[in-house]
Amino acid sequence: MAGANASCFVNRSPLERLAASYGTPLYVHSTAMIRERIKAFARAFRLIPHTLCYSVKANSSLAILRLIARESAGFDVLSGGELERVLRVDRHAANRVVYSGVGKTVPEMELALRAGILLFNIS
Repeated sequence: MAGANASCFVNRSPLERLAASYGTPLYVHSTAMIRERIKAFARAFRLIPHTLCYSVKANSSLAILRLIARESAGFDVLSGGELERVLRVDRHAANRVVYSGVGKTVPEMELALRAGILLFNIS
């Protein structure tokens, strides 16, 4: 059990200080950890042609999506809104987008086709 003076950190930043600066509730993500995990997946599949895709449904924060796009990862989207968020952070990321699920509207499919997505995944 942690003592009364125990602190939690993300990287080297104390969460108490971040909460005091930004208020709560506060969501804190580690850029270093996200980059590390992307690189670990890329290494694991380096001998197999692949596209590593982040599920936008998991977290559609523009900052997170921008970071993932800069690491050249792809995106798994379920809706036109999620696709628009990806395109907002990186217009050129469309060729790394997998559009999953059924029940897409004609405008959503047209947007995806105009953007030049990688593929539709309909299961």
